[in-house]
Amino acid sequence: MKDIKKKLTESTTLKVIIIIVLIVLFMIPNAMVKELIFERQNTEFQVKKEIGSKWGAPQFLTGPYLVIPYKKKKIVTYNAGEEKIEFYDRELQVLPKTLNISGDLNPLVRKRGIYKAILYDALLDFEGNFELPDFDKLGIDTNLIKWDKMMINIGIKDMGGIKESIILKWGNKDNINLEPGVKGEIAGAGASAIIDFNKEKYGNNIDFGFNVKLQGSESIYFTPLGKTTTVTLKSSWDSPSFQGRFVPDDREISSDGFTANWKILDMNRNYPQQWEGNKYNVIPSKFGVKLIKPVGEYQKNMRTVKYSLLIIVLIFLIYFFFEILGKFRIHPIQYSFIGLALTMFFVLLLSISEQLGFNFAYLISSFATSTIILIYSASLLRDKKKLGVLTGFLTTIYGFIYVVLQLEDFALLAGSIGLFLALFAAMFYSRKIDWYNINITGKDE
Repeated sequence: MKDIKKKLTESTTLKVIIIIVLIVLFMIPNAMVKELIFERQNTEFQVKKEIGSKWGAPQFLTGPYLVIPYKKKKIVTYNAGEEKIEFYDRELQVLPKTLNISGDLNPLVRKRGIYKAILYDALLDFEGNFELPDFDKLGIDTNLIKWDKMMINIGIKDMGGIKESIILKWGNKDNINLEPGVKGEIAGAGASAIIDFNKEKYGNNIDFGFNVKLQGSESIYFTPLGKTTTVTLKSSWDSPSFQGRFVPDDREISSDGFTANWKILDMNRNYPQQWEGNKYNVIPSKFGVKLIKPVGEYQKNMRTVKYSLLIIVLIFLIYFFFEILGKFRIHPIQYSFIGLALTMFFVLLLSISEQLGFNFAYLISSFATSTIILIYSASLLRDKKKLGVLTGFLTTIYGFIYVVLQLEDFALLAGSIGLFLALFAAMFYSRKIDWYNINITGKDE
């Protein structure tokens, strides 16, 4: 019985199996850390959403556009052969010929507890002109158009963010106050005004202009409704992410902020300048900018946890080689304590980064984890040389992971090179080991 016990405790194969099982088991708490990060990330999202709901949601502006109501004549033939003329109410959506938008985004950061939300004040200037369509080509009788019910609309996603009344300058002649609510099929919310249109007064080409002062959070989007649409945005925020269907034609980004310019033609989108009813959807053509933090703390934490398997495997491999080359045994319980310490690194990193930022948290967490492992290993290894080697390995591993996290574009290249070197080192130092005739001898430490 004693011989069997001795063979089992000294078996290299059994030790390798136990180490592999421990590594697999330690993936469970590391998966729990990932769930914790997701939970904290979701809490941050909910807090941002709540702050935004009080200040202003991400804004999406559509327009302006005209809705021209008219009656469509239709001849209906009954079974008896009798014909009768009937009229149906229809609406024609008309987009502007030119649309020029310029604006400034003034970013603000609001905190609630440990969470931050990026908000903004925006002052936007709209100008352009409408060209009435050829109604004859569209099969519309101008005598059946309700000219006194023509409506101009501008879609604004969150009306709660509007800070001043919107006054429309129409045809360089009239100033018209826009009121809440939109008509037509293009926008779901916004402001509008009824225009008692007089063709003799305004002609076929009508200039317009208005300003919109509103609040929003994180992002702002526009739709290119003009036959030619230009947008110029300026902001002091230095980390913009350009979103949507179109990217800026030119942009300047510096520590002082950004300037971006878009120019979009009607040929760049999939809808015409006018149509009846809800034939087309303009939302897929939206574009804009999102004010972001370069990489959030939770994103960095999640990227770090992805290296948990690598860290545990490398550290366990070092201790295993200490056993093989040093001819002494390390108990599975001792491996478990080391694995728990390595797992605590990720919990410490998450909790500290919420308070002090990722970089400082990484330094504290890696130092704390390495310290308790080294203190524990001092009595376990009982060899200053081995302890020095372990210190070097811990410093190298945590330093390597940190460098890889900073190299967003070259992370895969740096990671693959690092793994290759680690494999080379393991193969080099184990090349003379006779794996068929090796048993781990000595006392459990």
